[in-house]
Amino acid sequence: MKKKWIHVGAVCLVSASLLAGCGSAREAGLVTAGSAAQEVKPIAVSIAEVKEGVLTGGSQLLGEISPKVSVNVVAKLSGTLASLSVQKGEMVKQGQVIARLDQTDYVLGVKQAQASLNTAQASLAQAQAGVSAAKASLAQAQAAVETATSSLNQAKSTYGIKAAGNTSYEIAQQSVAIAQANYDRVKSLVDAGAASKTQLEQAESALLQAKTLMNQSAQADAQGKGAINTAKTSVKQAQVSADKTAKAAVQQAMGGERAARAGVQQAQVGLEKARTALNDTVIKAPITGIISFVGYETGELVSPQQAVATIININPVLVKINVSESMVVKFTKGALMDVEIPALGKTVKGKVTYRGIEADRQSKMFPIELEIPNPDGVILSGMKVNVLGVSMNNQKGLLVPADAIIEKDGKKSVYIVEGTRAIKRAIVTAEGNSTHVLVVSGLKSGDKVVVKGQSQLKDQAQVRIVQ
Repeated sequence: MKKKWIHVGAVCLVSASLLAGCGSAREAGLVTAGSAAQEVKPIAVSIAEVKEGVLTGGSQLLGEISPKVSVNVVAKLSGTLASLSVQKGEMVKQGQVIARLDQTDYVLGVKQAQASLNTAQASLAQAQAGVSAAKASLAQAQAAVETATSSLNQAKSTYGIKAAGNTSYEIAQQSVAIAQANYDRVKSLVDAGAASKTQLEQAESALLQAKTLMNQSAQADAQGKGAINTAKTSVKQAQVSADKTAKAAVQQAMGGERAARAGVQQAQVGLEKARTALNDTVIKAPITGIISFVGYETGELVSPQQAVATIININPVLVKINVSESMVVKFTKGALMDVEIPALGKTVKGKVTYRGIEADRQSKMFPIELEIPNPDGVILSGMKVNVLGVSMNNQKGLLVPADAIIEKDGKKSVYIVEGTRAIKRAIVTAEGNSTHVLVVSGLKSGDKVVVKGQSQLKDQAQVRIVQ
């Protein structure tokens, strides 16, 4: 039989202290409610003595029916059980709702998570707008650099170097020098009577004009240098504004956007978790089968530590037996064997589906599993069966009555009586027949084991021995 723990739901929202307190209160209620001063009534049982003996060989092996699949449905959520849709013995289908937890806190959790997401998305939109504004400012700053650079180029063109690599002032100085030389030459000629005064006046006028132009050129050059320097300063300032201030603003804005985007992602995860938790308040059957156990009643606090329900599938059922090394070779996978079910008064075919490849370290026995179809569900878990057609040799050892053995989840146990108490004891068995089973460990000769009434017992229960 395959044993599984199925967790339904996610995210425990109730504190451990509440769970522990509720669990304690529940246990206390079971033990003390209405019976604090009442004496516990002993349970009537029949016993048999464990003795050394010989297990007589025959053509059958004792086994027990178990479901092929048993699933404990355990909620991951803690909360009040609002409704229970199934009861023990009821057939359920995979995906069918079997219980619901109170959803009040989880609905509020979804609303809160949605509000957080909305806030995060608004922050992201604001951050994205900031990035756009910063990029626009950067574009303006870069345009200002281009404008300043154009102004600088224009200033250089207007006030820059003239022909022959000279400035306007230097050219004007050369003109003054030429005009001065001409004036000096004409004056010498006049003094010598070789030139007229009119020619001297013309040379003097040309000299004055050249000096005037030189003075104007000097002023123009000074103005041009100032304009160029101003343009250069403007270019540097524009570049600083673009490269440092504007670009830094863009980087900062983009960092804010990344943080806002991470906030949105985190809020989306929170919303997804909240929705998952809300969905998981609805507990569904993970397999098709029969409800064999219900752990809560409506209004009780559900804890992840206890199954809400157990679902078993008894079509097909399994028969588990243990055989010695001399017998294991007689079981081949896929072989059909006769299986007698005394409680139903019939014999059916069982198919060998598993043959152990390693012996148990304590019992030295090999596990064998047979599968039996059970479409009508009449073969029930716990029924004793005999696997027929297998010859056993006589074996000596400690014998316990087959009726005393309790098997659950692949583990075997018995109740032994000591005084007025029944004590549960785990055992390891070897082969057995319809009446007795060889015990490898867990019991000793002379132990008194319960053979009738053990279904009502719990460990340390008070008992009364009857015939």
